[in-house]
Amino acid sequence: MADEAVEHGQEASADRGLTLDESGLGSSSSSTAQGRVTAPPPFAAGANLRRAEFLGLVLCDAGCLGVALAVWYLLEPAPGASEPYILFALLAIVTWIVLFAAFGLYNPSHLPGGEECLRVVGAAGLGVGILTIAAVPRLHDASSVSLLFSGLTLLGTELSVRLAWRAHRENQRVTGRSALRAVVLGPDGEADALLEALGVKGTGFEPIGVIRTSLEPEPFCGSRALCSIGELEYVIRAEDVDCLFVAATGVGASDIAQASRIARQLGLDFRFETHLPSVLPTRIRAIPIRGSTLMSMDVRPIHLRRAQAVVKRAVDLVVGSLALIVSLPILLSAAAAIKLTSPGPVLFRQERDTKGGAAFRMLKLRTMVIDGDGLLTSQGIDTSAPFFKLDNDPRLTRVGRIIRRLSIDELPQLVNVIVGDMSLVGPRPLPIDQVAANPGLLEPRHEVRTGMTGWWQVNGRSDNPAKEAMAQDVFYIENWSLGLDLWILLRTIGSVLRGRGAK
Repeated sequence: MADEAVEHGQEASADRGLTLDESGLGSSSSSTAQGRVTAPPPFAAGANLRRAEFLGLVLCDAGCLGVALAVWYLLEPAPGASEPYILFALLAIVTWIVLFAAFGLYNPSHLPGGEECLRVVGAAGLGVGILTIAAVPRLHDASSVSLLFSGLTLLGTELSVRLAWRAHRENQRVTGRSALRAVVLGPDGEADALLEALGVKGTGFEPIGVIRTSLEPEPFCGSRALCSIGELEYVIRAEDVDCLFVAATGVGASDIAQASRIARQLGLDFRFETHLPSVLPTRIRAIPIRGSTLMSMDVRPIHLRRAQAVVKRAVDLVVGSLALIVSLPILLSAAAAIKLTSPGPVLFRQERDTKGGAAFRMLKLRTMVIDGDGLLTSQGIDTSAPFFKLDNDPRLTRVGRIIRRLSIDELPQLVNVIVGDMSLVGPRPLPIDQVAANPGLLEPRHEVRTGMTGWWQVNGRSDNPAKEAMAQDVFYIENWSLGLDLWILLRTIGSVLRGRGAK
């Protein structure tokens, strides 16, 4: 049996262009006579992408500060020669880049959007303070208006650049153009499950295969097995791997140490699977026990404290009122189109559930024919399924289909936000019949007030299956922060403009 496993492993390696010498180590045309690999590690796609993003962000940050300094120079022209000002600008740009690097803003791919925005604001605020102190000899006659305008210009351009980079990175990940080639070290079941999870579209990874641990009796027994850990270094080079995952609960300490050393030497991303529920990295705090050999991760609890709840409610009132005023012409135009093209009321009212399971009457512009639910019932369609949506809803009117695609029908919910039934951001309010039919699945969403937009809406909206939508709502509840709310609101604008998932 063991001989058959080894023979099968040799055949599988040959199919991938790999060969095993008598010692079991990989060899190639670039190997020495002893079978040792002498070729330098390749520049993997992930490393190249990180270098390109790092350089791009540095240049963009330098450009943002340069624009702000130019605005200040134009508003407060230098009384004499411009050479000292140019020298100050160069030193300011270097200081700016160092600060942003210290805030971890040149490796932002693992930061949630809200956290990145907060770090940008923090780094920019500290940088402006340092540069203002450094420029004191020049500020004795500078107007506060020029300083304020320059600072707002700087912050606005920085946030815009960061949002543009994040949108580009998200698009690259979803389309697979920047996917990282990944292998998983671990035992059969756990490694295969992690490999399958990495293969889901939009994760940003291209799963290559499984590396078996030293405890596996048959190193080539799986259909997606690449090798055992003894051949890990060669396979990483040959397969151009970017990222090494470890299914930590099934891997011994010696294998982890060996994998860590190889990943460090070859410049790979080295990541652990932890079996934690979906939590933001900012909630996790590593507590060292017995030096660095044992780590205990403390997941900080998240809940809306009274002060935070007051701020969130204030944001709902201010932003909701302004949005309602700005959108009033659109609302009136849509209402007129509905009234002129189909019989029935302009507004659609429906009982929905919110925080604590309390019911309220949600407002929407009517996009369907009268008694649309009866039409579905007559066709035997169950509308009580969780997150129920139809791809081609027969109840939609001609104008209603356009209004739904542009999400204009949601605008009356700003009234629900203002009166306190809803929040701008939160789990989507569902009809009470859906909640009543699926209490075990849907009731955990009621820990917070429901919202006009939420985490699952900006991550696919109606394109998400019910289980995934529920998981994303729970993710929002477990990881709530004002920064996350801001990030969701900003991403909602992009989702609405693209019409993504609107049905």
